[in-house]
Amino acid sequence: MDTTIIGLGLLLAITAIVVLTVRIRALARQVRSRELAVKRDLGRIRQIDRMLLANLSLGYIAQEVANVFADHRAVLGGAVQRANRDGTLEVLAVSEELKRMGNRGLGVLAHKVQSGIELERSGSLIVRAINQRQIMVGERLGDVDVPALTPGQAGKIQKRLGIRGVAIYPVMANERVYGAVTYYLRSPYESLGERDKETLQAMTDGVAVAMVNASLLTEIDAVNQRLTQANAGLKRADETKDEFVSIASHQLRGPLTAIRGYLAMLEDGDFGAIPDRQRPVVEQISESTNEVINILNDMLSLSRINARRFELTPSPVRLEDVARDVTREFESLAKKKGLKLILELPDQTIGQLNLDGLRIRQVIVNFVDNAIKYTQKGTVRVSIAQEGDEAVLRVRDSGIGISAEDRHKMFTKFFRADNARNVLASGTGLGLFVARRIVEAHGGSVILESILGKGSTFGFRLPLPAVRGGHGAAYRRSARTPAVAS
Repeated sequence: MDTTIIGLGLLLAITAIVVLTVRIRALARQVRSRELAVKRDLGRIRQIDRMLLANLSLGYIAQEVANVFADHRAVLGGAVQRANRDGTLEVLAVSEELKRMGNRGLGVLAHKVQSGIELERSGSLIVRAINQRQIMVGERLGDVDVPALTPGQAGKIQKRLGIRGVAIYPVMANERVYGAVTYYLRSPYESLGERDKETLQAMTDGVAVAMVNASLLTEIDAVNQRLTQANAGLKRADETKDEFVSIASHQLRGPLTAIRGYLAMLEDGDFGAIPDRQRPVVEQISESTNEVINILNDMLSLSRINARRFELTPSPVRLEDVARDVTREFESLAKKKGLKLILELPDQTIGQLNLDGLRIRQVIVNFVDNAIKYTQKGTVRVSIAQEGDEAVLRVRDSGIGISAEDRHKMFTKFFRADNARNVLASGTGLGLFVARRIVEAHGGSVILESILGKGSTFGFRLPLPAVRGGHGAAYRRSARTPAVAS
């Protein structure tokens, strides 16, 4: 009796162990299956992410993502639809798996669904999903609005292929609906697990990223087109402005030359002695005329630079003669301000250089004029020297100087330092820009050294081998015939 009880106990224990082992193995298989499913879902999402990074074409991305739909165990295939601004729904892509089925069923659906659907029709699951911004679920293909497909045809296709449900996910981003994704399911939507539903949503989000990118590209293209048109208009307006400046400057050249010439004759006493009371007025008129001539020269040069018509007319010129002529012209202005204007020339002449004398004179005039304007007391020193294979001109002053942050801007167009504006409100900010372009056109480089409050040095370097000229007439210019750029 005891032996029988013990045997039955052992049998029950062995049976329990066997049952438990089977259950453990079954549970292990379920866990492994779930792990594989999770890995597959993650793989699909990574695949979509890689496509989004590799290509910005909406058509390509939509088709590739639609092909990924069919890899999911719960999905037969799907379609990607875009909501157009004209109120229609456009099918961008259908899973290749559906197309391969051909006339056996869903292939017909894939082709029929290409027709446009009006978004105002509220009976369709697709339209309701877009308008209500939420997932719509159905059990019949007839719930999906497919033009030219009768309810009877839809029912036959659904039965033949074993479609157990349809899910429509709205494609949304930044509070805007861009379209929808239609999933044709192997089982009712309610039977799907949360992980499956999350995977469908993740794939839909990938479509949303593609549609947002495509929308942004379209907007960027439109903006670029508008900017191109605007730039073309600005270019035409700029060319018209340059042409006007050039014409106006040429028209002003004659009267200004005549005024400057007569003023020079008045100052020289060709029409008799100037009364002491009138001399300051004549000198002021002469200074203002010179100022207008300098501005006119800068504007003419700028218009030619902008129009790419800035050309040099080189001839044999002595740099010393040009500097001597300029300093002689500014002697009276410097004396009037109580400044010493000194010219320092090398003991041995540099010789004739192949330069555009009028252009180089324009540069030196700008440097000396600025030095006198922005120096209240002290000295303005113009020096010429040969340093190695370069001819160097410097204009040093003991004026207001330039701050470190403004130095790199001094030779840019229309720039004037703040302390310069405080001393002299007027000025175009073109002189130094034009001067740099003239020097660089000669193959040289400009010089700028300055300490705020202690003075500045402006100048240029010209390479001697490149500009050394031959024999010929040296630079000549009478004080009565000012240089006006032609």
